[in-house]
Amino acid sequence: MVRIGNMELPTSIIKEPGQGPVYVGSDGLIGNKLAVHPEAVYAIGVEAYDYWAARFGVDRSSWEWGYWGENITFAGLFEQDLRIGDILEVGDELVLQVSGPRNPCVKLTWRLGVPASELATLVADGRMGFYLRVLHAGYVRAGDDVCVRPQYPHNMAVIDIPRLFHDQQAPSETIRAALEMPALSDYPKMFLRQRLTQSLDNEIAGKNRWKGWRDFRVSSISDEAHDVKSFVLRPVDDEPVAGFRAGQFLTFGLPTEASRQTVRQWSISDYGAEESYRISVKRVEGGASQWLHDNVEIGIVLPVRAPSGKFVLDIGSTKPIIFVSAGIGVTPLLAMLKMHLARPNGKTPPIVWIHAARDSAHHAFAEEVDALIANRADVVRRIFYSQPTPEDLEYGRCHHQGRISMASLLPFIESFPVELHGHRVDLPGQICEYYICGPEIMQRDLKSALVHWGVEESSVHTESFAPPKSRAVEMVDQAEVRFAVSGKTAIWRRDDEMSLLELAEASGVITQSSCRMGSCHACVCRISSGRIEHIVEVEGIADGQILPCSAVPASASIVIDL
Repeated sequence: MVRIGNMELPTSIIKEPGQGPVYVGSDGLIGNKLAVHPEAVYAIGVEAYDYWAARFGVDRSSWEWGYWGENITFAGLFEQDLRIGDILEVGDELVLQVSGPRNPCVKLTWRLGVPASELATLVADGRMGFYLRVLHAGYVRAGDDVCVRPQYPHNMAVIDIPRLFHDQQAPSETIRAALEMPALSDYPKMFLRQRLTQSLDNEIAGKNRWKGWRDFRVSSISDEAHDVKSFVLRPVDDEPVAGFRAGQFLTFGLPTEASRQTVRQWSISDYGAEESYRISVKRVEGGASQWLHDNVEIGIVLPVRAPSGKFVLDIGSTKPIIFVSAGIGVTPLLAMLKMHLARPNGKTPPIVWIHAARDSAHHAFAEEVDALIANRADVVRRIFYSQPTPEDLEYGRCHHQGRISMASLLPFIESFPVELHGHRVDLPGQICEYYICGPEIMQRDLKSALVHWGVEESSVHTESFAPPKSRAVEMVDQAEVRFAVSGKTAIWRRDDEMSLLELAEASGVITQSSCRMGSCHACVCRISSGRIEHIVEVEGIADGQILPCSAVPASASIVIDL
């Protein structure tokens, strides 16, 4: 075990050089205990030492042989030349076969003394050594000759495979070809299967998308909790619905007023239905959700835009997953849970499902989640009620009283026992993926605490419902807005209280959007004439660019590239 930051990790990376002879059996070198990786032998070329020392600016003499954790250091063998399945005859009797590439983790960067962010550099390059299976046992000595005998000329080179592990845009055909290679070991196949799942998910999410508004009819309405209703929507045209990634939302145009359309987004709360969408909405007095609760009946038709949003489940990850939600924040996570449990390739990573509500009457989807995870040994479920009723306590409907905090989470996330190729390994909670959705203050506090605990910030995913800080602006009473790309013109009026994005949508102008609060920059475009003001503080846009979702005219006429 080694300590890296706040984590205790099992490893066999620390080795000392030797001359041999050392016996290499089917389980690897005598005296070498496997920690996580199941392959018998890990090897690397001497040239990689020189290459990476120069690349990282490290004194080469500080790296003795074995410093990278290898069992054998070869000279003259290169990842770009070796193919999966190639046979290495070493010395008089030892016969090895190339079975896969190295897929490094934070232990390697810790050992090399470089930032964990350099993992991406290592993977993108691919010169990290290779794993070998033992075909014929024997002794290995320093100075032994090595003879390479190619076996499968159409197999991929070792250097190409690690890139597939982390390439979120890799075509499914390429990944399938890698999985079908003779002699590839189960360990890299595990990562490739997860990447294939993500590739297929990306392909599904891109199918049947429509532009602009499309009419959907409400086909059913159900009560999920005291103040939460679900609405199932089917397309009026009976054509297929667009695929989506779990966690995304739909944008609705609601006729809340006779003179204008109110645009709102709600997360898709289901996954797997091919002919409909389900949204689940909490009633908030005075908001669009109140109108939805009070006015929408079965049969009503609503205009809907295609699924969007960046708060999505990374289906290609093999890390344990922690879902944390409070109140109506459960909706995108429920879709993620369903998608996670439906992974088609191999075992799913373990998960912890944590949800907070006021009491059982306000606990949406309690029975649905129970049914999903029943008899699942790889799922831990913990429920928090801030104001449980006596009946809630009597019948054990919650595990904890109070609100979710870092202190209350720690007992469930500190470590995860997992089986890796017959070995039990306790993985620390710092290497998990966290998906958090709920009140803004809860998300902010938990993310800060998790990062302080040692979780990579990129592994803490949150959904923001709060807009950036607003600012006082000067705006005109009326402006002519010309959308240059679509050729349409519209009149913006101050009394309508519309952003330029809402004006564009009301005018039938097709544009991308996601957060609609000036945070994600999905709607960014150029302004070619006139002036605008952003009603919130925005960052990260170039001169001449605007965020229509947060912009209003500041001159009598403007031209924007939409």
